[in-house]
Amino acid sequence: GMVEEAADWALQALAQDMSLTRSHFYLSLALTHLGRSAEALQAMETCVKTQPALAAPYRWLAWIAEAHLGDPARAAKYRELGREVVRARRLQSPRE
Repeated sequence: GMVEEAADWALQALAQDMSLTRSHFYLSLALTHLGRSAEALQAMETCVKTQPALAAPYRWLAWIAEAHLGDPARAAKYRELGREVVRARRLQSPRE
């Protein structure tokens, strides 16, 4: 189906360039929908490594950890990491 095709496209892109943040992100979403939660978590963690200043992937990591892996403690850790990213961003560009 379409989800499998999305995962394949993401994998093809990553075969060319492993630093493609969006490909890791979309691969994670596709794997989540395919019920491959542990792999989805790994893909999203790689997404974060390629672009550490993004906060949104942490929300997805928390959701995968809690809703799909039944690990609320891990989800809380991801939420806190996401909040740290947002705090760091605010410190770098304070509002006037």
